[in-house]
Amino acid sequence: MKLFIAFILSFNVFCHELEYQNYLKLQSSLVEGNLSNALKSWKTMCEKELGHYAKDYKYNDCGKNIESVSALRDSFKLLSEIYIKNGKSLENSELKIVKCPMAKARWIQKGSAIKNPYYGNKMLTCGEIES
Repeated sequence: MKLFIAFILSFNVFCHELEYQNYLKLQSSLVEGNLSNALKSWKTMCEKELGHYAKDYKYNDCGKNIESVSALRDSFKLLSEIYIKNGKSLENSELKIVKCPMAKARWIQKGSAIKNPYYGNKMLTCGEIES
């Protein structure tokens, strides 16, 4: 019985659902073009949240020295897919999955007013809500 409980507890550690708090801070900072705040959220996600998902999805950017909003926006594409596929359920939530056809990428955001993290002020409202 003890072995079974230990197995269940260890399995739960590896199969956690991702939380959205830092992801949403990163998304908002990218919309604003605020590199400093974006990097804070991104580093927290890399160090404390992604765990095995970074390896599973070959997200190698956590080890990189990202120095521009543009580079972080590129990195955000795969990061968003990881959160869309492995985050907590969006049902009964104000969170929406949005797709930008120009960036060929999706993201999660709060509310229905489009706030595109890939182009910021240049194309702030480019996108369509998927769900």
